[in-house]
Amino acid sequence: MKLFPVLFLFLSAFSRADEIVLSDDGREVRIKDDGSWEFVSDDRFATTREGERIRLKSDGSWEKAPDDQSWVTVPASVGTFSRDRITEGSINLEITEVTIESVRSRQQKNTRLRSQVVTWLSVSSAEAQSFSLATGDISLADSRGKTYEIISITPERFEVSPEAPVKVRIIADDSPKWWGVKFFKYEIAPGVLGNAEVLELTRSLNEVQKLDTGALTE
Repeated sequence: MKLFPVLFLFLSAFSRADEIVLSDDGREVRIKDDGSWEFVSDDRFATTREGERIRLKSDGSWEKAPDDQSWVTVPASVGTFSRDRITEGSINLEITEVTIESVRSRQQKNTRLRSQVVTWLSVSSAEAQSFSLATGDISLADSRGKTYEIISITPERFEVSPEAPVKVRIIADDSPKWWGVKFFKYEIAPGVLGNAEVLELTRSLNEVQKLDTGALTE
């Protein structure tokens, strides 16, 4: 019977927007409704032998945690959230794979790094339709607000039907510095896929592959 309150608290952490939970290392994590997450502070929480909850502050001091805080501890891996599927009318979109490709080359005494983000977007439809995509129809940004130029979309024109979904490859120039970046955000402009408003998908950086290669995908 004691398991039910714990289970209720665990489930409630994901039923409301911007819920604050604790990761495995005792850090406060804000889980957002847009599919992203962020650390609330550099403080950590711990439990004494007497069962008292304390806050370990980043300046080396500590204090008792308020009694009215009902913390939920969940595995750190649960902080990995992506909103990479969406349905708009008869169209279904899903980000199936995102890879950061990097190439390092030597120029005299210096090392040059080139990188790009390669995204595979699956497009399916409940009815036969034809679409055209241009590089300006899709935008890519990271959680820190940096934008990445879309340089290639393949195929640019395609037909989809219930029996024939299509995978679209999207390549964006450059890549983020991993420190502090939590997710990618993709936006598809209104009207591109018959959508009345902007379509937004996100992919957590924890679910992005990183590949050092001899040549970038073209």
